[in-house]
Amino acid sequence: MDIQDLQYFLAVCDYRSITKAAEVLHISQPALSRRIQFLEDECGVKLFIRGRRFVELTPAGEHFSINARRIVESLIKALKEIEFYKHDVDIRFGFVADINMKGLLRIQSISRKFLPDTSLAFFDLPAKEIPNALLTGCVDVAYVMQGEVADIAGLKYVKAESNNLSVLVPAGHRLWQRNFVTCADLVGETFFIGCSDKDISATTAKVLDFISRRIPDADIHFKGSTCKLLVDICAGAGIGLNGVYSIDNSIGSNEYYKNIIISDACVPFGDLVLAYRDTNARAAAFVDKLCELLK
Repeated sequence: MDIQDLQYFLAVCDYRSITKAAEVLHISQPALSRRIQFLEDECGVKLFIRGRRFVELTPAGEHFSINARRIVESLIKALKEIEFYKHDVDIRFGFVADINMKGLLRIQSISRKFLPDTSLAFFDLPAKEIPNALLTGCVDVAYVMQGEVADIAGLKYVKAESNNLSVLVPAGHRLWQRNFVTCADLVGETFFIGCSDKDISATTAKVLDFISRRIPDADIHFKGSTCKLLVDICAGAGIGLNGVYSIDNSIGSNEYYKNIIISDACVPFGDLVLAYRDTNARAAAFVDKLCELLK
């Protein structure tokens, strides 16, 4: 039994069809059937009940699938994390792709110009993975929103940039002519968030808590993606809660929608920070030098 056998098994579990799983895996249906049969022979128990048009897991198969998925996910995670160590550099620098790329490019430019003896490798990570990546040493420094690292023991951070919360309103909206609004101006509005309610980051959770406290009975809906959010905004169904972004780097205004800063929503957990593990002296020294240069 090897990891590929488990991946093949899980594909059949997910699609409940050997034919469909074989198509997705880009192997022939007979070849996949043989691999599943070999796996069942090795386990000494039937894992599937085969019908003419479908397959179903046996009780043993259900139990085995739980452990098989854990094994595959653990291996994928281990292989992903080992990639960080393939780069022979001084600082492994993590960042979140959907926050202030202008600020990140400034950091990169200043580092290359004024800290030429410090080699860097940059890694794009989901916000939720940043704390663990710092604590395990996968990355040394991360450019991230404060809300992701503020409550994590063992991490330190230094503010790199202040941020404001903003809203996106469609053309013709009652607030269209405004450049700044207050929370009081937004009472009664329907708010859209560009992420899934099953994938809320720590910062987004803090934003939602802030809005709920400052805007009574706020009606908030999750749209799953920025594209869906913008489409529904422009249809006049509501206004977008634009996460936490820096003022000069938030989603730009155009003839279809406008980005408006909430002037009384300068929330500290939205600040962009340089975070590092408190025992990582090399990262602390780098952050100190970088912050001096960023002033």
